[in-house]
Formats: sequence, structure tokens, C-alpha cells
Amino acid sequence: MTKWLAGAACKDITPSEVVLQRGVWIAGFGPNRRAVGIHDPITVRALVLEKDERCIALLVGDLVGFLYNDVLEVRRRCRQLLPQIELLWVISTHNHEGPDTIGIWGPNLTTSGVDAEWLEEVRTNMVACVEEAYRSRRPASLHLGRTMAPGVCRDLREPWYLDEEMIVLEAIDEDGNSIASLVNYSNHPESLGDENPYVSADYPHWLRKRVEQERGGICIYTTGALGGMTAPRPPSFVLDPDGRIPVRNGPAQVEEGFEATAKMGEYLGERALVALRKARQESDSGSLWWESQLLQLPVDNANFSLFLRNGILPSGGRFCMIEGQQTAKTEVGVLQIGRLSLASVPGELFPEMGTMIKDALPGEYSAILGLANDELGYFVPEVNPFTGLRDYCPPTPTGERGKRGHYEETMCVHRTAARRIVDTICQLAVRIGNAQ
Repeated sequence: MTKWLAGAACKDITPSEVVLQRGVWIAGFGPNRRAVGIHDPITVRALVLEKDERCIALLVGDLVGFLYNDVLEVRRRCRQLLPQIELLWVISTHNHEGPDTIGIWGPNLTTSGVDAEWLEEVRTNMVACVEEAYRSRRPASLHLGRTMAPGVCRDLREPWYLDEEMIVLEAIDEDGNSIASLVNYSNHPESLGDENPYVSADYPHWLRKRVEQERGGICIYTTGALGGMTAPRPPSFVLDPDGRIPVRNGPAQVEEGFEATAKMGEYLGERALVALRKARQESDSGSLWWESQLLQLPVDNANFSLFLRNGILPSGGRFCMIEGQQTAKTEVGVLQIGRLSLASVPGELFPEMGTMIKDALPGEYSAILGLANDELGYFVPEVNPFTGLRDYCPPTPTGERGKRGHYEETMCVHRTAARRIVDTICQLAVRIGNAQ
């Protein structure tokens, strides 16, 4: 029986002053939001785990998303450098206060907001981050925990369902020092709003900082199923006297802006620490298992078609015609780390659908990794699994909101995408369960 090996690393990808002078377009809300400066750094962070000569890497960036073509390129470079790593997932926090990495948040709807030179720096730093994490791996024990983090999420769409569970994993070396802590929670990193002109990692910056202050090591934040839409509460909220649980009435009024975002991140960091302090050690008999599946999703969304025609979205072979239907190639996967199962979703899944997947995953702990290996927008269920009512309301032929005024459908590749993704992940979960 071999021990777990774990390594972690962090690299700064904050745009330099030179890049700022060229023009940094902040992604996540509407176009034409040019950055005027940097408030706090944005980073890429890697966790490498090895067990029984099987090795995987989770790479997370403070990005709005990272397209599948770019993921494949990072994997290609890592494979040349580190063939020992058999599985690499590239995940985004879905940060709404960082540079455009997709193309659709430039100065206008027909001009890409991507700075190609800076994006190449990001790819280079991603590879370097994975390499540093791999080179630093050492014997470790893994610890798993969960808690609830209520009060800082709101649902912007019926049937008003939130998944406020937080899952944590910590790797601790033989000297008792934390190598890394992985925190998973479902909420859009957009608490600074659509008028903020400063590059920031949003609330994950303060969450990670708080965890690292107490635990040491490198804290890595991942987002879950946040579509439909799980967003931060309005930027003014009230905390109890100890700053633990947001309440409606209390003495500590937090103003909007960076102060509120910092308080939100610190609160979520405290909730993560609650889970980490009582986390249970994973047995050395645990193992690494994974399954992945390529998908060719149909695309009938007018906005995606427009972005492709204008060259805003790079095709690179992943968008192609099959039997007269525009399609997008992407992937989903399931990774089991001992008693923890993770599902990779290439975009923004509704929390209702995320709960269905979590219930189907093997193991005692389960989590969704949203924005994993791609960003294909929202995955809107045709029929809501909780209400049994039709949920998907098609946008207009020109890509505007449909009769029910929903935003999510305007950025959804196809009405069947959610069902295909959920069904495929559940099938992968069964395969992993049968293999053990």
C-alpha cells in the first residue's frame, strides 16, 4: 500500500503595466469595461496528487473561463514536459473582474477583448505551475470535510434553489504542514459588480487569504454549479458581531464595493476553516480513478453563431458542422480521490442539475467543478427536475431574451446540452463504481 503524494504551486498572472496600457477588457458582464488598474492579484494554482503510480493535476485560474482549444494546448505542453501526469483538468473560478479570455467582452460586440500576448503568458504560467506542483510533491495525508455556508448567495431564477454546501480537501505533509487546501462552493465571483474598473480575483482572493493565514500552504478555490443563476447577495449585507453568519439585523453594516467583497470572502474563508478543522483523514487504501468522455454538443444559439462568424470565438476545429448541424466539441469527466468524487462540467450548470449529479457520484463526498476544461455558457434544463415544468424558454432568432425574459438562454448553446451533460456524467459515475 503506497502513500499519497501531493504537491501544489501558485503563479501570478496579473496583467503588467504594459498590458494595461495596451488595454485590458474586464470580462463577465457587458462589453466595453476597460481596466484602469489592479486591485489584487489574479493567479493560477495547481494541485498534483499521486497514488499507486497514477498521477493527476487540477489547475485553477482566476479567469472567467478557458476555452477547450486553450485547454488542449496546455495539456499538450504539460504532456511533453511531464508525461507522468495522466489527467489534467484546467478549471476557471468564473471571475467577473479579470481580463477577457474568451473574446466576447471587448470594446464592442464585434471586437475581441482577448490580449493574445497576455493569454500566451497565462498558458506559459499554467504549464510552469503544474511543473512546480509536480516537482514539489511529497508524502501526504488527505483530509476531507464539508459544511454549509448560508447567507451570501441568491438565486435569480425560479424555482429559487441554492446549493450552499462547501466541500474541502486538504493535503498535509508528514511534518504536519498543509501543502494545499481545495475549497469548492457555488457562487459567481461577481460581487464587485459591473462598474468595477479594477482587475481583481473578487471574493476568492479574501477566501484564500483567510484560509492560508490559519492553515498555511496554498488554498485553491473552485466553483460549483452556479448557473440559473447563483449570484452573490446585493453588495450590502449585515454580519453578526463575530462576522460568522450574515443576518438581516445586526451592528456591522458592510458597505458595497471592495469592503463588502472582502467581508464575503473572509466569511467564506471562515466557513472553509470550520470544515477543515473537523476534516476526516482519507485512508491510504484510497485510490485515484477517473473517466472522461468527449461530447459533440449541437449549437443553435444566435449569439454563438454571431461570435463565430465575426471571429470573436476562435473555431480551431472544435466548432464544426455534422450532418448540417453546427456543433461544439467539449468534454466531461468524473474523478474519484478516495472518498471524494469530482465531476467536471464545461460551463455553468444549474444547481438543481448539479445536485442530481452529486447524488449519482460514488463516494461519501461529491462536488461539481464548474467551468472545467471549457466555457460553453449556461446549461439550461429543458424541464426543471424539481418542478417538472418546462424551464428552457428559447431566445429570439436574433439572440435576445425570449418571452419569459430569461438571460441564461441567450448564452446556452442548445436546449439539450444540460441533459446530455448530466446523463453522460451519471454514466461515467456508474462506470467508476463498477470498476472498483
